[in-house]
Amino acid sequence: MRHAPVAELVDAVDSKSAVRTGVLVRVRPGAPFLCLMHFHSRAAPMSFEIREATADQFEEVWPIFREVVRTGETYPYPMDTDLEEARALWFAPGARVYFGYLDGVAVASRYIVPNKPGLGAHVCNTGVMVDATVRGQGLGKKMMDFGLEKAKELGFKAIQLNLVVSTNGASLEICKRNGFQIVGTLPGAFHFRGERYVDAYVLYRDLS
Repeated sequence: MRHAPVAELVDAVDSKSAVRTGVLVRVRPGAPFLCLMHFHSRAAPMSFEIREATADQFEEVWPIFREVVRTGETYPYPMDTDLEEARALWFAPGARVYFGYLDGVAVASRYIVPNKPGLGAHVCNTGVMVDATVRGQGLGKKMMDFGLEKAKELGFKAIQLNLVVSTNGASLEICKRNGFQIVGTLPGAFHFRGERYVDAYVLYRDLS
């Protein structure tokens, strides 16, 4: 069967005579029908799972880390942090790190680490990054739910977020919805994009 040129396919899609339910389309009167199977079929549901990761897997999420940090909008890491520096930061001593996989591809990561050593080690600190291309699909909420459950499972009594940038409305909203409270304001503590100083908040959530 001869395939129609691209121009004819475009005509078919735009034509009022096109059958848009996904079976047959006639390009123009007298032309053969083209089969456009699943033209309007619903995409198969994607699977999402979270697994613990090791430092030698960091390359899987390095593009996410790089893109988040280079904006200079949410994390205090240097905007030009390189791969090995990033690996050491994300897999800090004592940290447990988890990757979120969407259909087998790493699209998110969360670390959980004691906020302070010794007598402060019962409170953890945590951070999360999500690939910008999959935001809006509820994956941030899944990573939040997982983080809360995992922190409690690891024996932590509370979570303290040390530097939540005041301009990061989305992060603040999801934190508040999940029981975090602002317990302190750090005036001008974040150098936003390296251009201006903005406030940051300390957030706290009890896990008991």
